[in-house]
Amino acid sequence: MFTQPNGKPIDPRTDHDAWKALLAEADVRDARHTAATVLLLLNVPQRVVQEFMG
Repeated sequence: MFTQPNGKPIDPRTDHDAWKALLAEADVRDARHTAATVLLLLNVPQRVVQEFMG
């Protein structure tokens, strides 16, 4: 669980909005496919990537 600096839980909506803003700034449309592509570019075996991605 992630928390605010004061120890209180992060509001899920705020977290989601921050995640979407980060993806937009990085010009990433689909984090799941981007992650799989990066793993394959790093020569992670395809079977491992498939298991990791579910």
